Amino acid sequence: MIDSFVIPASIYLLLFSIIYVVLLKPLKAASIKRYYLLSVIPLSLLFCLVKIETLTVNNTLYTLNTFTVGSLTEVVNTTTVNVLFLAYLIGSMFMAIKYALAYRHLKNITKSAHKITTQSHDYWFTPSIAHVFSFGNKIYAGKKLLPTAILIHEQEHIKQLHHADKGFFIICKVIFWFHPMIYFLAKWSEENNEILADSPLASIPSKKEAYISLLKQEALEKLFPEWALPFSKTSQLKNRIKMMYKTEQNKKAKFASLFVVVGLLFLAPIINSSCSKEAGKKEIDNVSPTEEPYTTVETMPEFNGGNKALFAYLGENIKYPKNAESENKEGMVYVSFVIDKNGKVKDTKVVKGFDTACENEALRVLEAMPDWTPGVQAGQTVDVQLTLPVRFQLN
Repeated sequence: MIDSFVIPASIYLLLFSIIYVVLLKPLKAASIKRYYLLSVIPLSLLFCLVKIETLTVNNTLYTLNTFTVGSLTEVVNTTTVNVLFLAYLIGSMFMAIKYALAYRHLKNITKSAHKITTQSHDYWFTPSIAHVFSFGNKIYAGKKLLPTAILIHEQEHIKQLHHADKGFFIICKVIFWFHPMIYFLAKWSEENNEILADSPLASIPSKKEAYISLLKQEALEKLFPEWALPFSKTSQLKNRIKMMYKTEQNKKAKFASLFVVVGLLFLAPIINSSCSKEAGKKEIDNVSPTEEPYTTVETMPEFNGGNKALFAYLGENIKYPKNAESENKEGMVYVSFVIDKNGKVKDTKVVKGFDTACENEALRVLEAMPDWTPGVQAGQTVDVQLTLPVRFQLN
């Protein structure tokens, strides 16, 4: 999971983000930048599915997880995976609760708001709101007299459905809470949508300077409800004003976006293959030219019940040799074996060891092992060679 999905997805997110900062962020082209930022996460996940077969033969044997004999601290790999998954779920639940509470808080402070009708736009007033923001299809304010420019700005947020972008990135934060690039992407999206909402007034030269003065006057660096779209924030002010003096650069932005997507599409197979545990271990031909067993195949052999059942079997049957225990001997035994096309264990041998008694014990249990589900290559069951590391460690 980590090698074949999370790592390449993280690489794509990083590459998309770097290219955005270098090529797109300096440009105006806010509409193109908006859709670019919204597509980064879906494309990063989609590119993880693009793979190529590595055309080099690697004779390194496929090594199973290490099994420890005689240790109170032995850890089964599946347990580690379960712990990581549990940590992920706890993090996701925490983020979901955080945003749910923020949503409830926002609903509570807007519940008592009453509608005020103006000549240009309507908005909802409540004294519990310290500033102006939009939420859903409504504008909320703590002032009874609002400049028309603010209403136009917030109405533009509603018209362009920027609250949907906000919701999308909140969902992404819940799912991918552990990834720092998600927070940067959400921040850039929020800032870019403010630039989009500035456009109606910023595009009128006679009103631009007055609008900039209003932004400076209303700018606050405070905590807004997570789901809200505030009118002016100090952290965004510099870049918003800078963009008002830029001309649209849609052609450059379109070219840069296309260059990024096509370039990463070509890089995707290389990135995925290099991040995969099986990279470089695939055979060239579908059928081995000799009778030698495969080292890696499309579907690897599996002990009935998986790794957890395999470790349970080893734990019940491997015993620490008394002589080795009395002499305080500890070390690793690497045992090679073949799972044939019928799932039977054969050709067992010690690749590396440290004590004859421990080596014989590992071989004994391995040779008595029940049948496996055989490996499959090109739709046919084949012989596959594996290596099992066994650590003999005293408590």
